[in-house]
Amino acid sequence: MVPVDMEIFRRLASRKYSDAQRLLAIVAQGVFLGAVGPVALVYFSLFLDSLTGFGGFRGETAALIAGVVFAVEGFAFAAWTVATSTGSGGGRLPR
Repeated sequence: MVPVDMEIFRRLASRKYSDAQRLLAIVAQGVFLGAVGPVALVYFSLFLDSLTGFGGFRGETAALIAGVVFAVEGFAFAAWTVATSTGSGGGRLPR
């Protein structure tokens, strides 16, 4: 395992960012983790299904309900995490 030099992360964490920069980072993270990542995962899994010959789910009601429940739960957890981090943590690494 290659050791990671943490100094660059400490410098980035101690740097002062404007509110616009923080908002842009949160929006970009939300778009990537909330939309691009899951869409890529779905298309990759469909590709693997076609490659291996598996049928996958065909839109059964139970699968759709479970997906909606997990999506809502994930968005709620993500919102709570962002609110907690920006409210109390300030985004700084411990020394």
